[in-house]
Amino acid sequence: MPTEDTEVTPSQKNAVKRHRKLQEKKGQIRLELNVPKQDREMLRSIAGELRKGGYSAERMRMVLTSTLAGEELLDFKKFLELAPLDGVDLERSKETGWRDIDL
Repeated sequence: MPTEDTEVTPSQKNAVKRHRKLQEKKGQIRLELNVPKQDREMLRSIAGELRKGGYSAERMRMVLTSTLAGEELLDFKKFLELAPLDGVDLERSKETGWRDIDL
């Protein structure tokens, strides 16, 4: 990246344009934020996780969306209480063949 005392060349400008168009085709956008200095690395980490996708990104989206909406996050017990489990057999059969172990 050029320093303050150097000019950006036309080929550098074109390279940046090509890169941004390629990223846009992949569904990525460039985003500039003004945030407190102390939050910079945290927000970069969040953006990196979201960019990678997968379970971690989906979980992060869920937590952030719920938090910003002022919703309380569900713990596992509450999640199960709210889950539509009608007709699901939750009884556990006792297994046989276990041996007693003297401790």
